[in-house]
Amino acid sequence: MSEKSQSLTRRHFLRGMLAGGGVVAGSALLAACGGATQTTQPTAGSSGEAATAAPAGDAATAAPAAVVATAAPVVAEKVELTHWDWWVTQSPWLDNEISLFQEANPGITINRTVQSGKYDELLQLAFKDNSAPDTFFSQLPFLDLVTNKMIMPYSDFSDFAEWQKTVPNLEISFTEGSNQLDGKTYAAPTEARSAWWNQIYVNTDVLNKYGITEVPKTMEQFLEANRKVTKDSNGEAYGFANPLSSGWTGQMIWYMGQLSGAPFGGDDFKTGRYSLSNPAYQKNLESFKMLKDEGLILPESSSIDDEGIRAMFAEGRAAFFTGGVWCVPGWAQTHPDFKGYTMMPPPLIDTNEPVSYFYTGPGQTGRSHYINANSKHADAAWTWTKWLNGREASSRWVTSGNGLSYWDEDNDPNATDNAALKVYFAENPKINRIGPARTIRNPDIAKVAEAAVKPSEEDVVTGIYSGQITDIPGTLAQLEKDKNAAREQAVADAVAAGAKVSMEDYAFPDWDPSKDYVTKAA
Repeated sequence: MSEKSQSLTRRHFLRGMLAGGGVVAGSALLAACGGATQTTQPTAGSSGEAATAAPAGDAATAAPAAVVATAAPVVAEKVELTHWDWWVTQSPWLDNEISLFQEANPGITINRTVQSGKYDELLQLAFKDNSAPDTFFSQLPFLDLVTNKMIMPYSDFSDFAEWQKTVPNLEISFTEGSNQLDGKTYAAPTEARSAWWNQIYVNTDVLNKYGITEVPKTMEQFLEANRKVTKDSNGEAYGFANPLSSGWTGQMIWYMGQLSGAPFGGDDFKTGRYSLSNPAYQKNLESFKMLKDEGLILPESSSIDDEGIRAMFAEGRAAFFTGGVWCVPGWAQTHPDFKGYTMMPPPLIDTNEPVSYFYTGPGQTGRSHYINANSKHADAAWTWTKWLNGREASSRWVTSGNGLSYWDEDNDPNATDNAALKVYFAENPKINRIGPARTIRNPDIAKVAEAAVKPSEEDVVTGIYSGQITDIPGTLAQLEKDKNAAREQAVADAVAAGAKVSMEDYAFPDWDPSKDYVTKAA
């Protein structure tokens, strides 16, 4: 995806997380990196290269014969479906799925378009002129998609109830305000509940070259490793790289304090209010300022997008890099010989063990795969949707190196030879918890739309990097005040529009941040 497209879609995701309407199930950051131009891709069925492109990981991606045999076509007539997404690094997997699907359903052809630029703006324009695709990804707010009659409920199809039984964790897989509204289901979870959008990659070749034999665990160790690499390399390498020009990546700096007591996305579920002046946030941003002031950040971070920074990281220009799990299949395509890297969780601040975690809630996780409410080929679109949301496709998602499956038993560290993915499979689930879900306790929370606050979290990171922001405690206190005011106003507006909601609905006083929390309906 292009830099502009990444900025739009990921910013929508992270802004949604920080809006605090409920624990977000990782639904919006849909692992899409790469510099695509707007183009219609040939389907894998018509291009052998797309179908056979080697993804990350060593497991074969071809479907077992039994899988194809049991996926009998259900659409008799010849149908051409249009499909939009923004994926580039995941394209080998998706093109392969298209190829396998068309083999199993010879009456259906998938015409895939990879959109660049302002994806959701293009999607809305397409709906206005009746050229919207039959199936698509989107990061527009779920409530808007339903209210504007853009998406068709899965539950409208006669076999939905039977299909739904194939989805694991039914007690948390579907929830009002996330992928259901007014009793209708519009999407399904597709990936494990994990912090797949926020990894710190470690170039172990660079660390070893400059005498660092252990991956840092604490912020102090992390800063010292950055200093040693930058100093000892004499400009050949830097400690840290972050593609700040991509906008959304500034949010990742915030989450480097996530395991050290900072409320998830700044939203304290115990009180129902934002707590951005939390000490873990403050010390985290002060550490980022230290990296900048001491010249430990790769200078190109301010001007090159994440694709460029990823390439420079793979070429040994930085020891640490923030990015999502989508980077792994990206490197497999652009730097297939790059093997000397792993992952680490965010460094700990003033603690030796995590005291807070990444939190997700019931409902949608992973890519949101929607069916156009006005599709002329609804049955075929549903057939394709079931395939894309099925276990076999999810298993191939794992073996292709794209991330974790929603089926836990498929997430085997032995399924890959990639060192980073082994760590990811084994360690990422340990830093995730199921948190409170406000929309389950009060579905009307979904009707509360908090306005974006300026300067935003990413603006704060940019201001610290540029030197315009020097008073970090004061900036955090003001941001906290502004976001709480925005929430209060949004609740008042929702009440005025007829919603039955209050600020009390945001608080869970009995929540233990160290444990999974099962929200009960009111």
